[in-house]
Amino acid sequence: MNYKGKHAKIIPQWTEDWLIARTRAEDTAHFFHAPSLPFAYCSGKLGDWYPDLLDESTGKMGLADDKPGWQHGWFSQHQRLIQAIASQSKRAAVIVEGDMHATAAGKITRSADINLTQPVHTILSGTLGTGDVGFPSAYRSVQSTPSLVLDMDQALKPTEKNGFTLIDVTPDTMTFSIFLWRPPQPIEEIDTMSPALVYEVARKREALRVLNELIRSFSSPPHKVNVRPIDSS
Repeated sequence: MNYKGKHAKIIPQWTEDWLIARTRAEDTAHFFHAPSLPFAYCSGKLGDWYPDLLDESTGKMGLADDKPGWQHGWFSQHQRLIQAIASQSKRAAVIVEGDMHATAAGKITRSADINLTQPVHTILSGTLGTGDVGFPSAYRSVQSTPSLVLDMDQALKPTEKNGFTLIDVTPDTMTFSIFLWRPPQPIEEIDTMSPALVYEVARKREALRVLNELIRSFSSPPHKVNVRPIDSS
């Protein structure tokens, strides 16, 4: 992270270049980014991608042109990354992330002035052991929310509970089973609890069509070829 105004970056340029190149390669059936600095969500802290800031007079998040210490270049890098993720032609666009001390799921459909070519599915995968004072509402007086510079469809709003996510991967889908727990719930519930949300992300239809054609070609019986003996006379 550096502080160079409109040229500032959260991650080094070589890292950004590598991430974008790997994203554009599209040489795997499934793929997701796994950042520790979350996309989509913010809680008003300096190190967010976004300029959102807590308005203490209302207790709600608002946009601030002068968020103390925040650098416009950070969001410019965010835009380059999310555009690359959304522009994949063969795969769904997916981000699985943490470090927000909350659990959430949804899809980003617009990022500031970028109308994304496909929605970016964004999973806050949960925090295993946050105590009560570690949740944003305890020490920032506000819960995490999607940034106001985005349009987002929320399947599960940010929830301040401990939790984890199981990811089931098949050739056609990635399925995210999201589990939540927090005292005063009995600890015995952990062994038998059901997921709070099952969130499924399918591969893009064209990629599925090609895959299914390949499967059919390999599973169909071999063609019979009538071979006539060579007349050697």
